[in-house]
Amino acid sequence: MRRSLALALLTLTVVPSEAADYLRGPLPEPAARVSEPPAYDWSGFTITGMGLYGTGKADQSRLANNTAMSAFPDLGGTSAIASLANFGRPNLRGNGFSVAVGYNTMWDDVVVGVEAEYSRMGGTGTSSFGPITRNVYSDTSNSWDTTLSGEARTRVRDYMVGRMKVGAAYDRFLPFVTLGVAAGRVTSNAHVYGTTQQYYNDLDPTTSLPRSTAASGVIVGDGRTKTGSYTWGYALGLGMDVAITDNIFLRGQYEYLGFGSNNNAHVGLNTFKGGAGVKF
Repeated sequence: MRRSLALALLTLTVVPSEAADYLRGPLPEPAARVSEPPAYDWSGFTITGMGLYGTGKADQSRLANNTAMSAFPDLGGTSAIASLANFGRPNLRGNGFSVAVGYNTMWDDVVVGVEAEYSRMGGTGTSSFGPITRNVYSDTSNSWDTTLSGEARTRVRDYMVGRMKVGAAYDRFLPFVTLGVAAGRVTSNAHVYGTTQQYYNDLDPTTSLPRSTAASGVIVGDGRTKTGSYTWGYALGLGMDVAITDNIFLRGQYEYLGFGSNNNAHVGLNTFKGGAGVKF
């Protein structure tokens, strides 16, 4: 009797609970986690246009010898006269623009890319010296009484850079560094002019004292040289790209370029560039 009563109470307790669950329907699934938006994808082809400002130095010391040779050719003292020419290292600055085409690949947050860039600018540096008056020796017996003046101008007309770019992406921000090879069209004009007169130096046989005897008349020299060709160089830089839409980004960039050859001025150029680009 007691057992029958217990079973009846258990049935009355369980059946209403199951019926209520049936009426309520199944419990809802746990809410799905809201996923974070994907990071910006920097991979793809890019075209970038920038304005630039360049400033640096032009080492024009290599221009002196050939220009002095042009002013005073076929003289025994030409090399000694050339040592007086000093065109120095003038400041070089100018404005221009750059256009770059590139391609980026992306692994996690590391971006590796290549770019080819053409830049046009009118960076110019000028210098002058003299008049300098010296008595220079070509050997122990011959001296040249010389007065010399001169001026020179070096200009970077345009240049091209092929560079590799490595960056670390922070969503829509991409700081990067670059390393590349450059070819620049550097032109130099130099002018040397003045006078020189050769003297023969020996001992006076009567007094045994040194004496100088004019060995030639006054020689007037006026020489000019011009060099202008593409010369190889290198490029080192750093910068930042900032994506403002899925396809448009802004860029700020600093780059150092070094140009030079044996027959031309050596140029060290700091460039500062800013502009916008399109990513495909």
